[in-house]
Amino acid sequence: LKLMATVYHTQTTIQVLLSAADYVAALDLIYTTKDLLSKELSGVHCFRHLTSELNEIIKMIDALMAGEFERCSSADLNRPLVGTDFEVLEKDKLFSILMGMLRRKNWAFLEAYSKECETAISAAIKKSVIDTIANSDVDHQINQSSNLESYLHCLTTNEWLNMLEDCSFTLSLLLRRIKVS
Repeated sequence: LKLMATVYHTQTTIQVLLSAADYVAALDLIYTTKDLLSKELSGVHCFRHLTSELNEIIKMIDALMAGEFERCSSADLNRPLVGTDFEVLEKDKLFSILMGMLRRKNWAFLEAYSKECETAISAAIKKSVIDTIANSDVDHQINQSSNLESYLHCLTTNEWLNMLEDCSFTLSLLLRRIKVS
């Protein structure tokens, strides 16, 4: 009876763990409960639907972890590049999410992180180019409908070199941040 009472309170405990973003503990509890249901409580009629409910909770946890991972990695990679600030934001939360994804053997986070890195690199380069054009001696009245390419064609050699130096410096900072995370 004690075991049945413990299993009965599993869903409440899972909700508490998920509210604390403790995905690994929630998954461990689910797997332990599923193991108990299949071995020790296999004939108990009142728990016949609990395994499918736990499977649905696992799917929900997968979606929560994917969303949180994308939010954390995006916030970390897209914050301003200032000096030597290479520490990962929300390191403990990100670690918990990654451990949960690894526990589930869910490797989709690698693709998501790769895309987020590409987006951050693209944004950093674009910002450097725009800053260079804004600080250049290029006649900003070339044409109201001119695109970025038109302005780039009008940069002097020194302005091009300064832009490349700025892009290289910005990318080196961003790559250090990526390496740390």
